[in-house]
Amino acid sequence: MSQNQPPMPPQGYYQQQPPQPPKKKHTARNVVGIVVAVIVLIMVVRCSAGGSGSSGGSTAEASAGSSAASAASTAAGRASGTGGDGGKTVTMTASATGAGTVIWGTAGSTSTEQFTGSWTKEVQAENADTYTLSVTGDAVYGDDSQEMGCTISVDGEQRQANSATGKMGSASCTVIVGLS
Repeated sequence: MSQNQPPMPPQGYYQQQPPQPPKKKHTARNVVGIVVAVIVLIMVVRCSAGGSGSSGGSTAEASAGSSAASAASTAAGRASGTGGDGGKTVTMTASATGAGTVIWGTAGSTSTEQFTGSWTKEVQAENADTYTLSVTGDAVYGDDSQEMGCTISVDGEQRQANSATGKMGSASCTVIVGLS
């Protein structure tokens, strides 16, 4: 009895498999993108919760890393007379040993900038405005000895400072203008 079976290929015949798509490479750009996305997510959660959490670094450590930039920007703000018309002058400073990235802004609107060494931004704000500053080191070319820090001052008075270390470190500061 013979059963109907599919025909067999000739002997020595090799059936070729369809080519597989190439695997995607995980590049340094992807890692940096993920780090920035996580930082933005943390900032959004902190802003929506109204908290001003700490990254674990001490105020003294961050102050030491950015005191020169903070003093210079505070002196410039006083010399220009800003903040005397009912608004407040918010000075945000960041520092990193090597290259760094800052994400700064108010609740709902942020900007990202690259810097090397130190970074300062001065803005005019009203009471109840919330400002957040986050600084990360160079995740691609940095090493675990990298240090970064952030400071936010309102009308020359330091309101918050934090610091972090390491290749993937991140320091974050949040201040609500008008609250002590």
